[in-house]
Amino acid sequence: MPDCAAATHPRTGPQTRLGLLVVLGIALVDTAIALAGTLLMATSARAGELAALRLAGATRAQVLRVVAGEALVAVAVGAVLGAAITAVNLAGLGAALAALSAPVTVVVPWGTAGAALAACAGIAVLAATAGCPRTG
Repeated sequence: MPDCAAATHPRTGPQTRLGLLVVLGIALVDTAIALAGTLLMATSARAGELAALRLAGATRAQVLRVVAGEALVAVAVGAVLGAAITAVNLAGLGAALAALSAPVTVVVPWGTAGAALAACAGIAVLAATAGCPRTG
């Protein structure tokens, strides 16, 4: 029986994996553009608040750390919400396939997901600190 299953249900080929990575790359570029644009606008719109921090005695480096920390918190919240939505979708997909007598094991490429998260965090920090007005 295992030979029959291997013949009728082949493993994922390298072309399929490459195709998935290309789609992930396109989604990551789109996300990077949206993330950078949003954070640039949001940070520059807060120029008054950031100037007030400077007037209260904060150094430019302290203001930049606050802005970078806020950007990282936003990325962390987005990652947690995205992971929760993905888990629900994958659980539903697994349950539906099991109901069709085609149980599957879901394999998440954690390295690729971690690299995408790190790239988003880096872009968020760069965009948020670049949008920080140069006061004082």
